[in-house]
Amino acid sequence: MILRQLFRTLALTLVVTLLIVPSAAFCQDKAPAKLLFKDIYFPEFVDSGKYIAYFKIVHAETKDYSRLCLGNPRTGEEKILFPDIDFNLDKIQAFTFMPDGKHVALVDKKITTCDIWLHDIDDPYGEPIRLTNLEQFDPGYTVDQLYQWGMNPKAVMEVKQMDISPDGKKILMTFGILGKTAIWMYEIDRDHYRQMTPDRKGYLPKWFPDSENFVYTMLDSVSGKFSEDLWMMEARTNKWRRLVMTTNSDGYATPSPDGEYVAYMELSNNAWNPRVVRVSDGKIGKVFDLPEGKTCNRIIWNEDGTKLYMTLTGYEGMWPALYEAPLDPKIFE
Repeated sequence: MILRQLFRTLALTLVVTLLIVPSAAFCQDKAPAKLLFKDIYFPEFVDSGKYIAYFKIVHAETKDYSRLCLGNPRTGEEKILFPDIDFNLDKIQAFTFMPDGKHVALVDKKITTCDIWLHDIDDPYGEPIRLTNLEQFDPGYTVDQLYQWGMNPKAVMEVKQMDISPDGKKILMTFGILGKTAIWMYEIDRDHYRQMTPDRKGYLPKWFPDSENFVYTMLDSVSGKFSEDLWMMEARTNKWRRLVMTTNSDGYATPSPDGEYVAYMELSNNAWNPRVVRVSDGKIGKVFDLPEGKTCNRIIWNEDGTKLYMTLTGYEGMWPALYEAPLDPKIFE
């Protein structure tokens, strides 16, 4: 049951590999990047400490667990932050670090509601601080009514992805009510909520370093074919523009520390491949193309934008592993 839940969480990036590629294709060839950590997913860079945060798959005799970890890419040291929280069961698999690097926002999920709480990583058993009051958006149906209508109570309200602005004042989230997900913004100081995209028109938001613009993914047919494209939006005005529009699906975008580039993944040749787009002119650079049986699951930046950290599947077992690769400026030539 636990592994099925984890597979659903990773469905966007793993299903191509797990369903199409024969098992014999795993664990062959040499990875095109430096191995850092094994059995991890959903990495995020924590700039204040120059660490990488991620979910770690902890293997045990009877079942596997998911734990939130900090990894030091320079030393290889890993630290479990909340030893008693299993992110397959106890929380929604989403997190975002405050700019101080000492507090992390996690989502508590109840039967029909959820909220974002702030946790101190140095006090794993301390009382968290409630950030949001999402119960005000609860449509108010009883559990019995939901079951009667064939609805899962746990899907009534969901926060699936989060990202806090570099200035620590605003949280972007993919928030769903009765299955109608959209990107929402919560301004912490003002205690103000605003829906940023129409229903079913945006997910996976990530802030630019100016804390005013963000990139996100949306399924559309602008290219002439239904696929996922990348868009940018100015938070203050809700003005948007297309960033990457191809007939292939593109997603999981992350801006560089200087805001000049966006790293993302492109679905091509039955695999997700790492790409970087230059914001100023839309020029796309291929980091590399993966061979059959391999796929990229997520791509992020290091602290100065000279390296890329990415999870790849197919080189170190069936679960993703984290790798480091330098950004070659020649990919834009």
